[in-house]
Amino acid sequence: DGILKWTAHTATGTPQFGQTVKVAPALAADGTVYTTTLTGKLWAISPPRGAGTEGTIKWNFDFGEHLGPTPLDSAPVTAPPNRGQDAIGSAASATIGADGTIYIGANNSNVYAIDPDGQQKWLYEAERELAGIWTTGALSSDGSTLYIAANKGGVYALNTRDGSLKWQYPIFASVYSSPALDS
Repeated sequence: DGILKWTAHTATGTPQFGQTVKVAPALAADGTVYTTTLTGKLWAISPPRGAGTEGTIKWNFDFGEHLGPTPLDSAPVTAPPNRGQDAIGSAASATIGADGTIYIGANNSNVYAIDPDGQQKWLYEAERELAGIWTTGALSSDGSTLYIAANKGGVYALNTRDGSLKWQYPIFASVYSSPALDS
């Protein structure tokens, strides 16, 4: 009926960044809402119980604390609050596997698999670019392959078990559209 049911605040203590959530949230089978912010994190939020109006932050995953071994080779080209090309945060929606694993691409060109408790399972480094990955991944029907597009390197097919590369289709331009699968 258009009446607000509940809210949650992910930008704790940083009102100067304004609206930092710019993606569609992902909803897990247990009701957990996953969303990213351009200021550096993936958030897991539980809806309120009963008649409450405030969701609860379960955990957050800081992309800056999980960068991988290969540094980005360029300096940031924009500064807050214009996030994206500074390799902080994510402008992609999460994809949730049948086992609850959260798959997410980030602006630092990494693809992450994160378990439902907020722990990193694996990390895949796509070709390095400051505005790395802005697309939402698509899972194969059997859940064994994650397809994701990046702003450098094109489309990647990753093994969901360990994050290893199955194949890569190079596209020599930025990709902002998420992959779609058919039968």
